[in-house]
Amino acid sequence: MNESMGTGMRAYMPYMVMAWKAAKLYDTCFASIEKAHALTANERDILLFLHNNPGLNTAADVVQYRSISKSLVSKSVESLTRRGFLQSDKGTDRRCLHLSITPKARTAVTELSRAQQGFFAVLGEGLSEEECRVFNGVLKKMGENAQRYARKE
Repeated sequence: MNESMGTGMRAYMPYMVMAWKAAKLYDTCFASIEKAHALTANERDILLFLHNNPGLNTAADVVQYRSISKSLVSKSVESLTRRGFLQSDKGTDRRCLHLSITPKARTAVTELSRAQQGFFAVLGEGLSEEECRVFNGVLKKMGENAQRYARKE
């Protein structure tokens, strides 16, 4: 990064503040649903991940794509399974459990999905398709930079 080009911390501060506010709003959007269904934030995130990504259905997928620690994913999957919200199937690879949302969890997942869609609608208010496209491109590059840096550690 080059400070003289305006890419120092001050240049990123509006993004960081927006990210913090968005994260707080995201959690707020789900608070009543989590309370009604006795879900933790991690359990919510796992259910939404499985709902939104049908081809990614293992605990390892959740760890990789949602950046939740293995131990928290394991604890949350165990809790969701014990309460009948998830079921697991070994499939052809006995080392890898494939997770699926049960009918018992459908109401909670539907409510969570609606809240998530509402959250993204609020964030996108007033943005043109072009602004969304550019913003997504910037976020993709920033994510790639973060991944590349994390691999160096």
